Amino acid sequence: MAKQFETLSKITFSVILVLSIVLLVYSYTLPEAKAAGYLTRMSMPKGLLILMIILSAALTLQEWRAPQQALEKNDKPAESESLWPPLIVFVSTLAYAYYFESLGFMITSFLCTIVTLRCFQIRSWVVTVVYSILVPLSMVLVFRHMLGLPIPSSPFSHLF
Repeated sequence: MAKQFETLSKITFSVILVLSIVLLVYSYTLPEAKAAGYLTRMSMPKGLLILMIILSAALTLQEWRAPQQALEKNDKPAESESLWPPLIVFVSTLAYAYYFESLGFMITSFLCTIVTLRCFQIRSWVVTVVYSILVPLSMVLVFRHMLGLPIPSSPFSHLF
């Protein structure tokens, strides 16, 4: 099981790295439009893609070197945990993207945060629920009210 997880990690990080590079190259073929000052509308996506390339390259390198480093220390490679938590997080992220428009930002963010935190048993239930409420609320405050960016509302927003 540990070998499967190790191979899956190597493949996943490598695919993310290649996909990030392809998307960055593609972003340079799109027309640029000035937004404000020296920034363009593609500045943020390009910056995030560059950051994604750097982080995925680091993770890929770390994952490919991990068994070699363990052998150099005469240690056994670390036993991996179950594949279920990452799979559940992946499915909840897909559900988040699918229901984002119909249920709105607050509901989907609340549910996805609860699933993610509980899946990895990071916090107690009370802390998880409080965190799942406060983080989306603070993001709505920043993006909608301070920056004036539209965020999909929930079907219940007319009640508030």
